[in-house]
Amino acid sequence: MICMSPVFSSEHESGAVSLLLTTKYGKDRLVWAKIAASVSFAVLYLSIGMILAVIIIGLLLGFQGADLPVQLWNSVIPYHLTAGQACVWSAVVILLISIVITLFLLMCSARLHSSFAALVIGKAVMIVPAFLPMSKKSGLWNHINYLFPIRVMDVKEMMGAFVSYAAGDCVIPYMGMVVIAYLGIGAAALLLIRKGFVRVR
Repeated sequence: MICMSPVFSSEHESGAVSLLLTTKYGKDRLVWAKIAASVSFAVLYLSIGMILAVIIIGLLLGFQGADLPVQLWNSVIPYHLTAGQACVWSAVVILLISIVITLFLLMCSARLHSSFAALVIGKAVMIVPAFLPMSKKSGLWNHINYLFPIRVMDVKEMMGAFVSYAAGDCVIPYMGMVVIAYLGIGAAALLLIRKGFVRVR
């Protein structure tokens, strides 16, 4: 978050945006280059961290049990996966969420024109949901609460959440809804980044 917050807002804070937007590629290629560099950095940073974590844990504890069913973690898990497959799926979901959070931060950076404001919003999105309790009355709120990043990134809770989402006659499993929701948020943020950066105030 610290690295992504100033990507666009720093240009506004320094006044360089006035020059950049008058160049040939300032409104198009520059924006896409910043987005590509930011997403690449986030994916590389997290991938290295996850690979190192897996290697260290594997060397210390071994990889035995990766072919056992995830129901050993929690008997109510409805997915037909092994522990190894669940870990791979978790890594994919974490990378997806990280890309979406990166795009969301870039959107905040481009539209708010303040690195500090973008950082505060990013921290709030990540930390505040951890303190939001599940409701005993509102099923809608609970379904939204399950989609916050802090809850989705816990693989055991994610797999054991016996939750589904109904869309008409179609029932979407929890893991499928996570992918759909974050792809939608990421696409919306991607579309709003350029508009926010080149907006004339």
